[in-house]
Amino acid sequence: MCKLKSHAKPQRSKETKGTNQESLASFFFSLWLAALREFVGFIDMQFAQASIKCETDFSLSHVSFPVMNHRKFNHTDFSCAEIGLGCWQLGGGDWGEVSDEQAFDILAQAVDLGVNFFDTADVYGGGRSETLIGRFLKSTPAEVFVATKLGRLGIYPDKYTEATVRAATEESLRRLQTEALDLTQLHCIPTEVMRQGEVFDWLRTLKQEGKI
Repeated sequence: MCKLKSHAKPQRSKETKGTNQESLASFFFSLWLAALREFVGFIDMQFAQASIKCETDFSLSHVSFPVMNHRKFNHTDFSCAEIGLGCWQLGGGDWGEVSDEQAFDILAQAVDLGVNFFDTADVYGGGRSETLIGRFLKSTPAEVFVATKLGRLGIYPDKYTEATVRAATEESLRRLQTEALDLTQLHCIPTEVMRQGEVFDWLRTLKQEGKI
């Protein structure tokens, strides 16, 4: 009897298939891990170079910046930069120590870059931020719009009266060395105080008197 030869390919065992797939997965994982290590090494090197650059040259005088865009500040004729400078850090304490010289450098650099809007509050550094801004503005011809805030320093959470709001406003005027605040804002005061509405009447009176 004649036996027919089978042309079918021999079947690989499931165990062999699994082993090959695991080897292939391990190979690609090794490639991915090596690439990741190279990328992380590159990023570390970039940060190290940036750190050295910052330590040796803090000045931005060599950097070219686009011209600052401006727009009219609401209900005023003031042409305000679209980017302002937050000045909480000038108060020190919460953000680490900031010397007077460093604070003035920050303010001057901002003005040089076209910023003419500073945001501060009486509670930043217990008034230090406002004081530094006031001293800086006396030393520069630049016209800067200063937005400050009241409501946290000495009167939070339950000492809101016409007298305390007036006193807080007058203290900001003194520290900023100005006769009228460009803008004052209620700084996270309790919702119930705002709901009662008297605080807004007190602010309107101060505005009518030319203090705001």
